[in-house]
Amino acid sequence: MRRPRGRLPAAWSPPRAIRASPAGYTSIIRAAARGREENAVNFREIVESIAQACKWEVTEDEDGTLCVEVPTGSGRSQVVVITEDVDVADQPIARYWSVIGEAEGIDFRRCLEENARLAYGAFALQGQNLVLLDTQLISDADPMEVGASIGNLAAYADRYERDLFGVDTY
Repeated sequence: MRRPRGRLPAAWSPPRAIRASPAGYTSIIRAAARGREENAVNFREIVESIAQACKWEVTEDEDGTLCVEVPTGSGRSQVVVITEDVDVADQPIARYWSVIGEAEGIDFRRCLEENARLAYGAFALQGQNLVLLDTQLISDADPMEVGASIGNLAAYADRYERDLFGVDTY
């Protein structure tokens, strides 16, 4: 079993803020968004059209969970899992999350400090894993925002996975 290094290097900085979407996907996402009626939001269709335009692989589990595999460069990729839920006002939300690694030995104070600098998502615990998590109202789902959330969450999670664990597992 691999052991996390537990602490981010003092000179570590999160990936450079990615404008609108990662790796130059902005124009692709805009093209996928064209022609969409604002009121006819089908969240799964948005995710699938963005993934197709960006050449991301999407799979769906038997329980309806979407898994989007996003290439992050240098032969690496990161899986972003998307589940649907409701908030305290019973509004449907999308919950995006990506596993970074096992939480054992991680400096959680440092994670909380990093949360203040992240442009997308936040560190969270899910079971025994450290994850990056983001949420969005489904009724407000916009292809640009959905694509940016998925792509940026994947980029950040992959960077933390590499820096903390030195692997490409998730």
